[in-house]
Amino acid sequence: MMSRKIHALFLIALVTVLAVPATADLLSGPADAVMGPAQTTVLSADARRTVVQVTFPVVRAPGDWQTAGLVEWQGLVTEDRVPDSEEILRLDPVASFHVAVAERQRPTWRVAAVQWHRQPRDPGTMVVTVGAPSIFRSVPLAPVQIHAEAGGGILAGLVVEIDHAAGQTKAGDSNSRRRADREPMPASVVNGERFRELSAGFLALPPTAGDKAPLPDYFALTDHWIRLELDDHGVYQLTGSEFLPQT
Repeated sequence: MMSRKIHALFLIALVTVLAVPATADLLSGPADAVMGPAQTTVLSADARRTVVQVTFPVVRAPGDWQTAGLVEWQGLVTEDRVPDSEEILRLDPVASFHVAVAERQRPTWRVAAVQWHRQPRDPGTMVVTVGAPSIFRSVPLAPVQIHAEAGGGILAGLVVEIDHAAGQTKAGDSNSRRRADREPMPASVVNGERFRELSAGFLALPPTAGDKAPLPDYFALTDHWIRLELDDHGVYQLTGSEFLPQT
């Protein structure tokens, strides 16, 4: 009970954000409200549990949250245009991250605290979903998705607790840890220390053919998307500087 109270107080303190003037235009027109990029904070993490807070700061508030129609979620893909058409597809705003776990089974989770600008029409709508882990360089990564407009609501922030088995640990040496520290880690992983421990071989995982299988969706490993539109067929030369934000 005390843990839940701490989560709730901590959440309220972070999601109370002053709105600042801003203008936004989506493909379908001006937005009634603008929410800033998702801010992810790890409140605690160990071998058995990872507690994560996700908040969406208000960039521009609507006149009335209850009647707000179109919301821009900065950093999330919410609209796309059908090729060779004027039709616009509206996509659900979903923020995502990954949790490194010791098992290939889907972990259990609980929403410890949640705050809405507008309550969902259906209270039973799931605002958090956790999928079965995929393997990245022998480390199982469980995908966690936050549905910002679940059930027609407008999410302000939440705290989610993900429970996962510790597994059977084994002693690791300094050489394996140094090698693990040099291994690439997806930016979406929130419990990086646990990822390094598993990568270094501190956990005995039976090798399977699936260990070398790629993740089914590499786009889920980052929320930084770049869309390229080509005018013609041919060979294009691109450099890293061309992908930097324009100032």
